[in-house]
Amino acid sequence: MRREFDEAAKDIAAAQFPTGIQKFEEFIKVHPGHDLSDGADGARVQLSKARVDKELVGSPAYSNAMKALDEFVKEHREAKYFPELHDDIVVFAKKIALDTPKAAAVNKQSDLLKISAEAEVFLERYSPPDAPPVEAKKEIAMAREVAVAAILKSGVLEDALTAINESLKKELPLAAVVSRQKLVVRYPDLSANPKVETAQRRALEMAKQQVVRKEFQRDAQTDDPIKSLPKPLTLAVRTRSLSEEQSANRVVFALGQDSCFAVDSITGDPIWRRTVGVGTPFFPVPVETSRSAVLVFDTTQDQLVLLDRRTGELVWRQKVEPVSGPPLVVSGQIFLPTLEGFLYRIDADSGRITSRLKFPQKLFAPPIAMADSAHLLVFGEAEFAYTLSLSPLECKLVSQTGHQPGTVEASPLAMGQYVLLAENDRATTSRLRVLNASKADQKLTDVAEQRVEGHIRDDMILRGNQLFVASAGPRLAVFNVSDDKNQKTLAQIATLQIPTSHSGAAHLAAGTDGQIWLAVGALRKVVLKTTALQLDQQDKIAVGQSTQPLQMIGRNLYVGRQLPLGQAVHLTQADGESMESNWKTVVGARLLAANQGADGQLVCVTEGADTFLLSANEVSTGGFRARSEQQLKLPENTLEPLQAVALAEGRVAVWTNGAEGKLWVVGPSALPQAEVALPQSLECSPLRFAGGVLLPIPGRLKLGGRAGGPPCDDFLAPVNTNNDGPVRKWKHLVAIDDDTLFVFDSAGKMLKLQYRTGDKTFFQTVSSIDFPQPIDVMPTLHKGRLLTADAAGKLRVLDVTAMESRAEIDLGGPASKPIWVAEPLMLAEVSRQRLVAFDAANPKQSLWTCDLGGVGLVGSPLLVGNVLVAVQQSGDVLRIDAKTGKIEQKVSL
Repeated sequence: MRREFDEAAKDIAAAQFPTGIQKFEEFIKVHPGHDLSDGADGARVQLSKARVDKELVGSPAYSNAMKALDEFVKEHREAKYFPELHDDIVVFAKKIALDTPKAAAVNKQSDLLKISAEAEVFLERYSPPDAPPVEAKKEIAMAREVAVAAILKSGVLEDALTAINESLKKELPLAAVVSRQKLVVRYPDLSANPKVETAQRRALEMAKQQVVRKEFQRDAQTDDPIKSLPKPLTLAVRTRSLSEEQSANRVVFALGQDSCFAVDSITGDPIWRRTVGVGTPFFPVPVETSRSAVLVFDTTQDQLVLLDRRTGELVWRQKVEPVSGPPLVVSGQIFLPTLEGFLYRIDADSGRITSRLKFPQKLFAPPIAMADSAHLLVFGEAEFAYTLSLSPLECKLVSQTGHQPGTVEASPLAMGQYVLLAENDRATTSRLRVLNASKADQKLTDVAEQRVEGHIRDDMILRGNQLFVASAGPRLAVFNVSDDKNQKTLAQIATLQIPTSHSGAAHLAAGTDGQIWLAVGALRKVVLKTTALQLDQQDKIAVGQSTQPLQMIGRNLYVGRQLPLGQAVHLTQADGESMESNWKTVVGARLLAANQGADGQLVCVTEGADTFLLSANEVSTGGFRARSEQQLKLPENTLEPLQAVALAEGRVAVWTNGAEGKLWVVGPSALPQAEVALPQSLECSPLRFAGGVLLPIPGRLKLGGRAGGPPCDDFLAPVNTNNDGPVRKWKHLVAIDDDTLFVFDSAGKMLKLQYRTGDKTFFQTVSSIDFPQPIDVMPTLHKGRLLTADAAGKLRVLDVTAMESRAEIDLGGPASKPIWVAEPLMLAEVSRQRLVAFDAANPKQSLWTCDLGGVGLVGSPLLVGNVLVAVQQSGDVLRIDAKTGKIEQKVSL
């Protein structure tokens, strides 16, 4: 009997569980009541333990092991010897609780974690009370955390591979690498996963195949439509301190309003002007072809234009799609990227397009010429950089750089065998990445990285081995760049916080001896002293927001800037050493108001506070007027824009609001006749009246600027009894005759006032009308009738003497301009969408409607015989049949 027991135990010890279990079962069956069958060391206990062990060896079956352990406990827990089995139960429970998370991490089976938790209950329950399994529980918890993370990682990998493969099936390599990038950012080690690597290779190859070479050739046009137009007169005021210096026949450039200006670099004289449209995508690019020229982009026609640099004459123009930024000009070839994903190759001499590539995404500009002079590098809007061969122009390689849309604002910069990429990848900092681009047949790789405070939005510059970077703050940082393996590739030397509150563009120029010039809020000189940046102690000059890259000729710098008063660009020459300026030329200043002055001349005022008196001959001849009659002296430090309006008797009112508000009355000779301090800001345009100027200030009308006569009482606005309503403001002032006027407020109330003199001088209310809606556009007075259009689109004709309505017409929308009268027509522009004509004598119903295509008119339409000429804000001139309203001809300027 003992021998049978020992043989079974021997098999179990040798891990021969099937035979050992069978022998114990037979022993118990034959000897159910024997001492060797019962007890802590008996056959029944040995059988239970063997059943648990059997499931834990080889390829463990943890679910079966846990079930066997549970049965073990249930079978023996009522026995007297059960406490002696606690240690065995603890050993089994700990093994199961610890091994199942490890197996779960390997096999990615989350159900094993439930078994681990069940086993841990047994571990806690049967451990000695005086020795709880604290360390074991920590070990188990850690194993579970590892398992959970591994299972999650496996799921993320599986989902990512599914998304990647779906994108590749749809031929969307960009979407595929975005999914891959998200994966490797979360789990960097998965970049080496074979499936991920295979998918990445497929995506990059697909991206390369999607860059399609299109056989496309087109000659440029050499005719210049602008020559058929009258030469405009441009008001570009130049101030100069040194008049004896002579021109060196070199020009610098400025972009103002919708035009490119060339200005003599020595004298500041404006040389030529070319309309390029609003928002041209790059600053003029000098080009050396068979002549010295300059490239600009005309947004009005979507044309790349080459102009003679000195004369501004057209060399050629080439129609393309809207472009994403400046071109690369190398070896007589222009490489131009567009917003639609095209890259054009254009011969610089002839303007002929010789080839183009189509990319699946928008491109950054400009492309980069690689060090071997045989390849280009161009960055896509997101994720990819494309390596292109020049002969022929085709894509050879695609690298994944991982940059995200909207994070790169500064142009990538070539640095020998490296390329620098600035990414605004965090809320308050940016990342400088140095990419190895030394070999055109190898993908770009990161070799260095530096984090910079603030976002980098403006172009970085490299001088020698020193890199200069301006970032928001504004801040200036200087780095050493090295390709020596024994030195850091990108090593920061110094940083400097610039003492200014300006937060706009920051433009840089670098000189010799560690000198750097920075235009942000003003032009400043900074000097690099070994490992520190020092602001030059001389005063800053050219105060204002920088609007364009700094230009540099010798020691002279040229700064384009704007002041808070308007959009005019002040191009200022500055000596880089002395930080003194010899001249300033103001270009792109808007014309605020004009009026007929003395001897048929034209009185004009620009937003630069300059007044002009122009003869008809000057206007018809065109060219430049670089001298003003006078510049109005504005209050110091004013931030309020200048405003102006034509007055009666050939005068112009010019004013600026604010704490030190001021108004000037400019007379027919373009010189100020009166200057009035404004006690408060004007709420609408003033009015020439009773020998002075009627000022619409909050709550009252004040007559000022009179040369003599008794003082006039202020007219107080009617009290608004509805305290819940909006505050009423003056909206329009319209003179009827020398002593009568209409006054409109923002609530739609119209007052008819008379100017009365005698013992007192004052304004008397004669009558009033409350319109149901505000009168948004300036009323028109014509032959004793007042024409008003309210916010609801109601046109009313009012007899000004009888104060009675003569007509009331529904326009179908609010008028977007004052009502025009070009007898026999009355014209209304409605919602900038259409022009509606009425019979001026009897405007009961419309005669015709002309569709304006959503583009409003500029100025007043002109009636010439049966033809109505109107100019749209887009620059299109319309020839309209005055009888039918049909557009007979459209000319684009």
